[in-house]
Amino acid sequence: MELTQWLNDRKIVGLDTNCFIYYFEGNKAYENVLEKIFSAIENGKCKGITSVISITEIIIHPLRKEELNLAKQYKYVLYTFPNLLLQEINHEIAYYAGLLRAGYNIRTPDALQIASAILNNADIFITNDTKLRKVKEIEVVLLSELSGTNK
Repeated sequence: MELTQWLNDRKIVGLDTNCFIYYFEGNKAYENVLEKIFSAIENGKCKGITSVISITEIIIHPLRKEELNLAKQYKYVLYTFPNLLLQEINHEIAYYAGLLRAGYNIRTPDALQIASAILNNADIFITNDTKLRKVKEIEVVLLSELSGTNK
């Protein structure tokens, strides 16, 4: 199945921070697949979800390079991107992330991202972190798989 149709069959797509980083920084390996993912979300074919942790993680590189305006632009895009929910961390998400962290021994930011996706009824969680494949509460899809096959 072609990627665009595959995405249209999903109502809510959870996105790890690396999706945004690769897209904003123009990572050639994932450029085509990310363009299709973000286009589907922007055009309302599906909705996207990421947690506010993405802000923390995405501004690190520009801030280290003292590119304050770029960091602000990244933050603005996350806040204003059509059909993308930037999920705040609340008690329910924090607790569920703790369960995921304890059960799968994953890092706290990853647990918060996945918990945000699960508790917002995401169909899939897209990442490029192979360690997250062990989470069974949601289908975890790797960008490398999406870009390496014509799914």
